Amino acid sequence: MEEPGKSNRSRSRADGIALVRDAREVSGSRYRHPAGLLGKLVRGLGELFGEVLAEVIVAILALALFAGVVALTTYGWKQNPRATVGVYVLVLGFLGYGVVELLRARAASTPRPRRRLAAVAVGTVLVTVLWLLTVLQYHFV
Repeated sequence: MEEPGKSNRSRSRADGIALVRDAREVSGSRYRHPAGLLGKLVRGLGELFGEVLAEVIVAILALALFAGVVALTTYGWKQNPRATVGVYVLVLGFLGYGVVELLRARAASTPRPRRRLAAVAVGTVLVTVLWLLTVLQYHFV
């Protein structure tokens, strides 16, 4: 007799699941994850491999960005030294503005709304500092 609202497919799937469940209960066997020393070792090695892979990716990206900055500086200096110095003065001025805004926000007793340019400058400073720390860590250590 068919149950209303159930198709043959869902009914046969439910019956199959029930049969597997009954077979497990009769035999007493249940799938268990590997436990003990071997299981812990495998999980630890997997975690270690993931961390090493993440560190390698971060190091490659940071050093590639550093190499790109050096290459662009060299190319710009060969083409027009004045323009290269002007671009770096502008970048340093923008980063300096970000540092001032960051320190001003930390020193203020009451929080004040930050303008969009100030927020971008502070974000640029933080990203630049993190990038430089990463490059220095992998270049000099």
